[in-house]
Amino acid sequence: MKDQGADKDEIEMFECLANGIDKPKDIADLLDKPIDVIYTISRRLRRKKIKFNEKWTSLKKQ
Repeated sequence: MKDQGADKDEIEMFECLANGIDKPKDIADLLDKPIDVIYTISRRLRRKKIKFNEKWTSLKKQ
């Protein structure tokens, strides 16, 4: 994720998701961050996922 430009918050949230913690309230409590920050991080991760999928699709076509 660091190679894709993820910051500390995005990596922490990804680790939560990878460990099965997927509710924003639970993530906010665990990371001790306000819920609106969690939603912002979530949007950033979705955008990165879209970019990753686009790159992956273009690589598969080659």
